[in-house]
Amino acid sequence: MSFDQQNGGWYRPINPNEHTYTEGFGFEPHPPHVIERKLISRYSSALVLALVGYMFMLSFLQHFFNSAIYSLLPYEFYPSLSDIAAQVADILCYMMSLTVPFFIYALSIRIPVSAYLPLKRVSPKLVVGAVLASLAVAAVANYSADAVYMVFSNIGLPFYEPSQVVPSGVAALVLYVINISVVAAIFEELAFRGVIMQSLRRFGDGFALVTSSILFAMVHISPVSIPHAFIMGLIIGYFTLFTGSIHVGMIIHFVYNLFTFIVSQFTTIDYRIGYLLYFASRTVLTLLGIAAIVWLVKNYQNMFSLKNSDTINPWGEKMRCFFGTVPFLLFTITIVVQAVTYLL
Repeated sequence: MSFDQQNGGWYRPINPNEHTYTEGFGFEPHPPHVIERKLISRYSSALVLALVGYMFMLSFLQHFFNSAIYSLLPYEFYPSLSDIAAQVADILCYMMSLTVPFFIYALSIRIPVSAYLPLKRVSPKLVVGAVLASLAVAAVANYSADAVYMVFSNIGLPFYEPSQVVPSGVAALVLYVINISVVAAIFEELAFRGVIMQSLRRFGDGFALVTSSILFAMVHISPVSIPHAFIMGLIIGYFTLFTGSIHVGMIIHFVYNLFTFIVSQFTTIDYRIGYLLYFASRTVLTLLGIAAIVWLVKNYQNMFSLKNSDTINPWGEKMRCFFGTVPFLLFTITIVVQAVTYLL
């Protein structure tokens, strides 16, 4: 049975209804490489619409849910429940923004649910190794963010990384932690390492991994956050591909976000003690991560190498077709314009 038959024809990059006229021969099917280029361009345009929809909904729904929840609260409960209501609104907004646009995209390209939600069983040892290795990579990514900040500052463009205000109430704080750890881990992974990356695998695993990581980085907007998000997209995406399970990506994302939040609270104790604990924890995680990487390489064949994917067009041509479409160029301009707002 061929790879195409195993997957119900979904990965076949040829549309028999597309033909071109050749003088002396009449109408003939387009060459496979031309059809693949067109498919990549279509996927690019469709993903731009999904990303724009995500960003629009993220902005619009936050105001909508805030207004709706506050309108239902009696006036006398405003002081005590305002923080809780704001966190509930944020959670609802985030869940819908990361679900609706990408679900519509998945329907438009007719990718089956089983293709964009890989759910293979993974051994707990592999999950722990993947988490520790990812946290070590995250420590390196933090240094890359610091380097980008220094470069921009030295050329007179001091960008800042946005930070959220942590609520003081216990209930609101619990909801806040759930939002940045659980909700973000589940729904961002469903969107970026699920629908986006898995749909692009028909053009090669390496192409899907890099492209989905670039898109993940772009929606973070801040120039300081972009390199960090790109690196994390690569490592989480890789382990999702290697294990064949989106659950692994969710666990890595959850642990990383929760750890980042906990470490960020060290500075609220005492400035000097906080930064000492911060650098100590980063060092310990880096050492554990290196040990985990050595263990993974020793115990799993082909660790940190992507399997060969048969594709028609070369890598550079596929990247040009995806990132060179008019919708994507307009989307890039929009991201750059928004990034300027992060100037200090």
